[in-house]
Amino acid sequence: GLDQVTMIYYAAKMVTPGEAASVVEDLTGTKGTIPNSLIIPLKKGGTAEKGDTLLTWWQSGSGILKAYVVEGGATPKVQYLDDFATDQETLLADSFIKLTGELEPGVSVAVKDAEWGSFDHAIVANVAGDKVIVIGFASSVEVVDKANLTVLPLNPEVKVGDTVMAPIISSYDPVVVKEVKADIGQIVGEYTWVDEVKNEPFMFGEIVKELK
Repeated sequence: GLDQVTMIYYAAKMVTPGEAASVVEDLTGTKGTIPNSLIIPLKKGGTAEKGDTLLTWWQSGSGILKAYVVEGGATPKVQYLDDFATDQETLLADSFIKLTGELEPGVSVAVKDAEWGSFDHAIVANVAGDKVIVIGFASSVEVVDKANLTVLPLNPEVKVGDTVMAPIISSYDPVVVKEVKADIGQIVGEYTWVDEVKNEPFMFGEIVKELK
């Protein structure tokens, strides 16, 4: 079942569109059949402006990533919004979509655990009515109620000294803003983990002032 699998995203080309599932070919030339509900289309002819947030893949490696535009155009230069891909890179044409900040594929959300009242970090894969497919911790796939989701703002208005909610491993916890790097879509946040004070980067699109 869908709730028993993990899903790691890779870039691919559409080969044979189908009603419920489609054949795609990944960048190695391997073909496979994927449910349409887990395919995120990247539109052709897109352009971006400085400050936009894009959904793309790590083009020096693989895997779905959001990116913050530092130079606009049809092949924009971006800062990836992930702490393992630290170098800026110029994207290929037709390799991204611009996120709007609404509930849409690629946007980060906080998923409320109704039993515990905590919030888990996830990325939206598809929206269908009041149900949403999300990719959560360790690439787990889950179908959740739209009512239990909070969409994270793409450009949070935060300043040094603010306390925000940010994902630590998989769940949202309080973090104090120590530095704002708005030009690359990041903050440096401080929090305590097992009695150790840590200062780490957190990304725009994955932090929010309040969750309730």
